[in-house]
Amino acid sequence: MAVDMKGVNNVSGKSSLDTEQVADFIKSNFTQRQCKRYVPNARLDKDFCLCGRTNAWHGDLSVQDVSPAKWHLETDTEQTTPDCYGEISFRGFGHETRNRAPYVRVGLNVEALKELESFGNIDQMVKEKRLDDYMSVAERAFKLEESWKLITEMWGVNNPKLLISVTGGATRFTMKPRLTSSFKKGLIKAAISTGAWIITGGTSTGVMQFVGEAVREHEMSTVSAEVNKVISLGIATWGGVDNRTALVHPDGNGSFPALYRNEDLLKNKGKKGLKGIPLDHNHSHFILVDNGTENAYGAEIAYRANLEHYITTQLTTGITKQLSINVPVVLLVVEGGANTISTVYEAVKMNHPVVIVKGSGRAADLLTFACTEIVTTDEHGTGVTIKSELENELKRKTQDLFKNLNYDANRFEESTSRSINTIKKILCFKHLITIYNVEENKDIDVAILDSLMKANMDNAQKQLHLSLAWNKPQLAKEHIFTFEQRAVWTKIRMDLAMEAALVQDRIEFVKLLMVNGVDLRQFLTYRRLRDLYLKVITDKYSSHAADLIRHKLRDVRISWTQDVLPKCCLAKSQRYEPRLLNHVGDLIIALLGDQFNNPYPGSEFVITEDAKDKVVAVRLENSFNASQPEDKLFVLAERELFLWAILTNRLEMAKLFWRMAKDPLGGALIGSALLKRLSNLALQDEEVDLANEYMEASRYWEKTASGLLSACYIKDKYKAFRCLIRKLYRWGDMTCFQIAHSSELMNFMGNSCCQTKLNRVWLGNMALYTSTWKLIVGMFMPLVIFLIKFVIADETAPKKPKYEAVQVIYHKKVSPSTSEEQKNQKTFERSVGANQKANIKKKAASRRPHNVVCCGQENGAASLNFFQAWYYFLSAPVVKFGFNMFTYVVYLALFSMFMLTDLRPVTDPNSPSILEYFVWAWTTTLIIEEIRQIYSRPAKSLGNKLSDWFQDMWNKVDLLMYLLFIGSVILRLVLTGNDFLAARMCYTVTLAIFYLRFMHMFFVQKAMGPKIIMIKKMMTDLMFFLLIFVVFCLGYGVITQALLYPNTSVSVNLLKDVVYKPYFHIYGELFLEEYAGDVQGCSSNLTEIALDSSKPRCPDANWLAPILLAIYMVLTNVLLLNLLIAMFSYTFQNVQDNSEIVWRFYRYALIQEYYDRPVWSPPLIIFNHIYRLMLWLGQCFTNPVKEGESQYSSLCKAYDHNEDGILGRFEYACMEKHVASVTYKEAQHVENKVGSTAERIEHVISHLEELKDHVTNPKPGNSDRILPPDGSGDASSYLSSQSPNAGGQEVHALTDRVKTMEKNITRVLQLLEQKS
Repeated sequence: MAVDMKGVNNVSGKSSLDTEQVADFIKSNFTQRQCKRYVPNARLDKDFCLCGRTNAWHGDLSVQDVSPAKWHLETDTEQTTPDCYGEISFRGFGHETRNRAPYVRVGLNVEALKELESFGNIDQMVKEKRLDDYMSVAERAFKLEESWKLITEMWGVNNPKLLISVTGGATRFTMKPRLTSSFKKGLIKAAISTGAWIITGGTSTGVMQFVGEAVREHEMSTVSAEVNKVISLGIATWGGVDNRTALVHPDGNGSFPALYRNEDLLKNKGKKGLKGIPLDHNHSHFILVDNGTENAYGAEIAYRANLEHYITTQLTTGITKQLSINVPVVLLVVEGGANTISTVYEAVKMNHPVVIVKGSGRAADLLTFACTEIVTTDEHGTGVTIKSELENELKRKTQDLFKNLNYDANRFEESTSRSINTIKKILCFKHLITIYNVEENKDIDVAILDSLMKANMDNAQKQLHLSLAWNKPQLAKEHIFTFEQRAVWTKIRMDLAMEAALVQDRIEFVKLLMVNGVDLRQFLTYRRLRDLYLKVITDKYSSHAADLIRHKLRDVRISWTQDVLPKCCLAKSQRYEPRLLNHVGDLIIALLGDQFNNPYPGSEFVITEDAKDKVVAVRLENSFNASQPEDKLFVLAERELFLWAILTNRLEMAKLFWRMAKDPLGGALIGSALLKRLSNLALQDEEVDLANEYMEASRYWEKTASGLLSACYIKDKYKAFRCLIRKLYRWGDMTCFQIAHSSELMNFMGNSCCQTKLNRVWLGNMALYTSTWKLIVGMFMPLVIFLIKFVIADETAPKKPKYEAVQVIYHKKVSPSTSEEQKNQKTFERSVGANQKANIKKKAASRRPHNVVCCGQENGAASLNFFQAWYYFLSAPVVKFGFNMFTYVVYLALFSMFMLTDLRPVTDPNSPSILEYFVWAWTTTLIIEEIRQIYSRPAKSLGNKLSDWFQDMWNKVDLLMYLLFIGSVILRLVLTGNDFLAARMCYTVTLAIFYLRFMHMFFVQKAMGPKIIMIKKMMTDLMFFLLIFVVFCLGYGVITQALLYPNTSVSVNLLKDVVYKPYFHIYGELFLEEYAGDVQGCSSNLTEIALDSSKPRCPDANWLAPILLAIYMVLTNVLLLNLLIAMFSYTFQNVQDNSEIVWRFYRYALIQEYYDRPVWSPPLIIFNHIYRLMLWLGQCFTNPVKEGESQYSSLCKAYDHNEDGILGRFEYACMEKHVASVTYKEAQHVENKVGSTAERIEHVISHLEELKDHVTNPKPGNSDRILPPDGSGDASSYLSSQSPNAGGQEVHALTDRVKTMEKNITRVLQLLEQKS
């Protein structure tokens, strides 16, 4: 038995597969078949066996006196060990393929095939319900299970979500270039968007070559080809492959790679006994089916059909386990012959949809004619009725299939009759057939998916699963959620689809499901929200954002590590996390601060799972209602889903729920704050890309909040002011000001509305146009108050109104009673009607200046008496600031006075002095004020209050300052004599910090405030510079000391000598006399120096020391100092560019501080402290403050339900207006305009080509050809030249139309080029 060694490849290369594992698997599970008996082929050539091989290949295996000669697969072939597998590397096909194509030769199981023949045809098996038995035998016959494991496990191919089986003719069909490009793109788009495999015959001819070209063009045009890789599986007959010997390896170890050269194909062309079709070099994988023959075809047909059926029955697809369905198969028919018609019939019998490409020729056009022109009488099984003229036309078209096959008359009629009968059977399944016209605008991917939806039109649940799996909401909208199908889709469970769409971030599906019946307040239960978080953070394919949230949840709860392990590592009772919502609430508190109320507190949000819950879940499995009766529902479902979308980094989903939630202004700020904190956490973990993504989203929400606030301010500024200061009980009982300040949302704080409100708070009840000189003079001359006008607003009236406690409804379980109460509340709010709204507008409009009179009121004029005006004047933050600044200057003067004149030990008479005692008392009032500020922080726990207070830089300075002051007092009272110098030094440092603390006063001034921020940031730059400088300083100092003063004794002064000279070098003090060894009055005698410590030691002259000095001066004075200057310049420019925004942001903290301060300044502030302490004690014992009540404040206010509802509706109306405005601006953007214009151009070009084709190829009654046959040249010019002979007015009108269209296209294309 001869072996052809031509195909042996001994090529070294790196394989993407585990070659040893692949080889072992194939050797253990696959065999090949080869002929074992020579039977001459008398009809063709006696030198060839009926197996297709030559006599020389068989050797001594011959047969004699066999008449007639017969050859059977079962008796005349034998199994052999596999030697044809590995990876194909195609060479010389015009381009180098990017990846090698794995391949394998699969021999059929003869015994199982013989058993398979006993089952009869598939119709009989379906009727007898023996299809499962048939498939079990087919698995053994065709090695289906082994083939599936090879493809998915050994070759590493991902499971398909759809099988697109392409069948058709082996001849090349033609389409117009534009239609060809559209068809290829649509086919690839269908495969990528659905995760499909494309299965073809795998050879380089006909439709298989066409599919291969589509795959290649996709790979060449895609940057990330590996990410969007298309799986194109070619299943061919081994004996029909040209140059197949190149795929054989004689050692049986596989070819990695096997070189499949185009030049070998050209050499084999025309050789006797070497006919075959080459493999298509653009396919990604190949299975070569071996039935023991060569130079024959058709062995793969049964294998391919059974493999497709095996995949669709064994494999499921879907985005969740509950939404899984069997992988569907769709047959795509392009051209083809009689066998294609049989293939279509086999597909529709298995209930597989079929897409027929109209216009591709032969069988495809014949089936198109039959399905469109012939009307069936029964769509599910019995037959059709065909008119005589249509039947004659069908017969004529069917006969065209066999014209070129050289059949005799009997065989011709038999084949025609068989095909017509098959077509009639196919017509009984017309609902499974979709006709695709390539000349229509509809893409092939849409036609493929439409066919699958039509095939399942009686199963809306399956249609919904399919559209979800492929992320095609348009399909669901067109085929499921229609008025005609309403009775069907209202009965399916859409809650599972909604949950899956949320987890998979499929926003269009979420919108579609909400429009068609999913009520979020009935959908979102405590358990389902827990499941949404759990599915995202435990998904093995989760994003970096989910990983970050999982790690932070682990930090929140140490034992969380037990709950995020893979399910296989957990006990059955531990496969869910009951306290997950509690942990999420704790995480939100950790991100936003303790002042934010926990949205999921306590045991109410602990989700348990018991037998009762499981019984209820089973009972509701087929129910449209999403929630269990025993499960708790969220009233603020939109808010919970918004927070979920923000934490899981789903921006578009968050936008959707933000628009649906109440209080959109607070929601946008909360979203920005959360994302900004998450960005900082990601940056700490070195997740730079994720941090940037979070920060971009944070900026978006901050910009959205600022834009919404501007819309509110334009519509009604007084309501916009109230929106800024109202407590948002839906968003953690924080105000917009508090959220923006705690998260440093500077752009929002710089909004005109925020600054106008802060100006009003800063000036108190005084008019905004009050001059500065009136304020300064008025602090010392009260009579100037008569020149100041005051504005008394409803929200700042001295009388403090009582507010009802705000019920935190998202902590309560919804019941029928509470729902009824909500309806009553809405009815009550509506009953308020126009009267209350008019009153609110009247109060806002009644703001007008009030004059100051000596006593009483002026007739007919708004006025205040002197004492009221004086109270408002002293209560204004700007006046408090002025008094505090003045008293602080006095304090510094007194502190400096006793430091300079009267600071002696306590042993001296009259020490400490009265002035010093007074400074001590004054400082005590300052410390008490700091303690009051800590206590008044919005955080709840003392630790968080301290943490919040300590975040401010000036508070850190205060802490250091007061600690040093206390230490100075202690040292001053303890130390005497010469030791008293330490107390004096401590006092001086403390006084220096007190002076630096005065810079905080500059923040109020717009020009000076940013400069203080520059100094702060430059101090950070200076610290980095000093760290670098210390390295140079110590390095040079040690070297220089060792050279100039070797063998110096160990002492404290040694470190000073090492650092002293290098440090002062940067200021120009070079100590050149020491480097020259010329120091006056020095001594080199160490004994003399030891006896007389005042005599300096003479340095040793060393030539290297001056050189090191020069190098050190260049590095420090030139390099490092210029580096420091550059750092300072960069910091200055950054702050300067944003100086106004930065100043506006820090201004809020200053105004808030002085708004909350008592009226009197230190040291008189002690009386205010005593008064407030007495009030607090009285409230604690007599009338304690209830939860939900809030003291009156111009920066924080809890409104009652009526006014809160009015403000909420006001925000919502402004939000809708703002979103519409943003959408309009985006639509008007140049890029969007160019994109829409380009689409219109495509449509115009399409219509123009259709027009040219219509004129070039007239219908059968028109003999004139108006354009050249090739369609080339200018359409209008050719029409003009032919118009005298072309048909008169119609041709002239057509000429003008084409001219106009071409001019319009040219003009628009020029405009597009200019804009781009």
